[in-house]
Amino acid sequence: MNINYQIKIYTFYKIYINRFLKNNLKYFNKVKYFKLIKLPKNEKKFTVLRSPHINKKSKEQFSLKIYKLKIIIKLTRLYLVKLINVFKLLNIGRNKKFLPLKLNILQESII
Repeated sequence: MNINYQIKIYTFYKIYINRFLKNNLKYFNKVKYFKLIKLPKNEKKFTVLRSPHINKKSKEQFSLKIYKLKIIIKLTRLYLVKLINVFKLLNIGRNKKFLPLKLNILQESII
């Protein structure tokens, strides 16, 4: 039985999403239904005083951007377990170039 799953990918750098897709597209091509949705990025800005005592006008600004991608796939539960194991190997294993990715996998409700 095929079930719809959503895989959400979060990262601070846009290049990691592109690398993830480039290296893992071969796994998604084996799936019957596969759709990519680029979600809008979140940007947070922080302002910090440079000196805690004087010079209130002297401030530093930092920004934090989070890029997001949603992948919707339809597959069997067994193939999902294999796919998750591949993602874990890429994320946690010896391959350090995918370390800043965060993956969330959700099962869509069946109506």
